[in-house]
Amino acid sequence: MRRHFWLGGIILTVLVVLIALALVFYLQFWPGLRPAFGPSPKIPKKKPVPGAINKTNLPLKIPVGFMIETFASNLGPARFMAVDPNGVLLVSVTGEGKVLALPDENGDGRADRVVTLAEGLNLPHGLAFHKDFLYIAETNRVTRYNYVYLLTYPVTFKISNPQVLVPDLSSN
Repeated sequence: MRRHFWLGGIILTVLVVLIALALVFYLQFWPGLRPAFGPSPKIPKKKPVPGAINKTNLPLKIPVGFMIETFASNLGPARFMAVDPNGVLLVSVTGEGKVLALPDENGDGRADRVVTLAEGLNLPHGLAFHKDFLYIAETNRVTRYNYVYLLTYPVTFKISNPQVLVPDLSSN
């Protein structure tokens, strides 16, 4: 008789432990598994999609719902563009041997001014950024510059300390 009592106590203890573990599991994990109740969905009414808007004087075809406009003009034959870590567009004007910065300081989607960063280059055609450096690829070499962007008004740009990394890029 004592043996049945002892066996019943073990079974009861195991059941209590299993129920306690199930409760702990439920309280920790189950609330994240069930769907969350959010506000009732309100489906917005469809708005008409505007046609393609071309604000340039160029015969460009644009998809419906898109718009294109000129960011900067009268720069010369721009070859390559890159965006600096602060969101400023840089352009290499290969034929003139220049690299220009085109800041949009008031956020209207147009360049507010043109800043010449480098000139007298040999057909610059590649621009890249890494950390605080601007890399300019010319026809015959690759040069690294310290690139400084100062939050003044107007914003100040400066490149300095040119280091030629690849001195002789031959056409062969």
